Amino acid sequence: METSEVVWEGRIGSTPLKVGVPHAGRIIAEWDTPAGSRHKIADSMEEFERSVLFQLLLTAGETDDSVTEDVKAAVEKAIA
Repeated sequence: METSEVVWEGRIGSTPLKVGVPHAGRIIAEWDTPAGSRHKIADSMEEFERSVLFQLLLTAGETDDSVTEDVKAAVEKAIA
């Protein structure tokens, strides 16, 4: 992912997450797990929420979804 494409970078629980929106409008997520680096390219916000954010919340055991709201807001702004 190019640095200019990054719209949000931080942590969900203890998992570092980087999210980018390239010119194609897709949402790219990169994060690290104990098993290694992971990435996902989502075609919609719904797919991104389901396949990345929800899974990271479950893995981290987080109950506060304020961080995910920040991530979604940054992605929606970049898409608009």
